[in-house]
Amino acid sequence: MAFKAGGDTNLMNVPDLTAVYTSLPYDLKVGSVVKGVSNDLGEADFILLKGAASMGVADVVTYNSYTGAVERSPAANIAAPVAVSMAANTSTSNYSFYQITGHAVAEVGSASAGSKLWHNTAGALQVSAANGKQIVGATCVTANNVTIDGAAIGSGNAVISLARGALMQGQIT
Repeated sequence: MAFKAGGDTNLMNVPDLTAVYTSLPYDLKVGSVVKGVSNDLGEADFILLKGAASMGVADVVTYNSYTGAVERSPAANIAAPVAVSMAANTSTSNYSFYQITGHAVAEVGSASAGSKLWHNTAGALQVSAANGKQIVGATCVTANNVTIDGAAIGSGNAVISLARGALMQGQIT
C-alpha cells in the first residue's frame, strides 16, 4: 500500500496519505480529495475525513463528505459512499485519508477475483450476499494475501477495485 500523493494534485506540500493528523493538514478541508500513485496499484483518489473508534488500516467505511464522519459498522438499507482507510485513525477529532477510487487493499474475508462485495462486520467486506449491504461500484480483483510492493498484504486482505461513487445500497438480495 505504498501510495504517494501526486498525480495532478496542486499542493505546495504533499500530504502523507498514511498519517493521522490532529488538525487539518496544509490548507485542506474535510472532504478534500487528492490523487495518489502506487507503482503496483496505479493511480487513485483519496478523501480527507475523520477517524472512528477501532479504525484500522484497510478497514472499509461509509462516510459523509460534508461532516467528515465515517462509520465502520453501517446499518443495512442506507445509500452511502464507501472508502478504505489508509491509517489507524481511532479518534473522531483527528483526520486521515481514505481511498475512494482505484485499486485498494481492503479487509475481505475469503476473497476471490471477480466477486461482488457486501459490507460484513465492522470495517470488513465479504463475497457472500448480505441483505441491504451490497457495495455497488466495487469488485474484488484478487484473492487474499497477494504480494504488493514486495510484501504479502495479509490473509484477511485482498485488492478491490473502487469506482468513483461506489456506495453501499439497500438492494434486497
